[in-house]
Amino acid sequence: MKKLSTKVNYVLNFIRIVSATLVGLIMMPYVNRVLGVNNIGKIEYAYTIINYFLMFSAIGIPIYGIREIAKVSNDIIERTKVTLELFVILLVTTIIAYISLFILLFPLHFFFRL
Repeated sequence: MKKLSTKVNYVLNFIRIVSATLVGLIMMPYVNRVLGVNNIGKIEYAYTIINYFLMFSAIGIPIYGIREIAKVSNDIIERTKVTLELFVILLVTTIIAYISLFILLFPLHFFFRL
């Protein structure tokens, strides 16, 4: 498998960041007009709570994954096995995080009155 150069990775990452920024700059005025100040505040508050649960679900898996994949980078079978194991761990922790999020949010009727 041919490896991409660092320059190509830098350019692709730059394009990704610039395009995400431009989409945000174009969409935010429209979203602000449609939703209004109070509803945007509620959405951002909910977004913050959800991000806490997503951080819990990750529990260091990306850093662990980089280390483990680097150990077996030359063996495609082992690399596939490690990738699938990491995916299963992330899937299970994400499901647990979302279940606990729903258990926490459903009794609170704050989020259902937009």
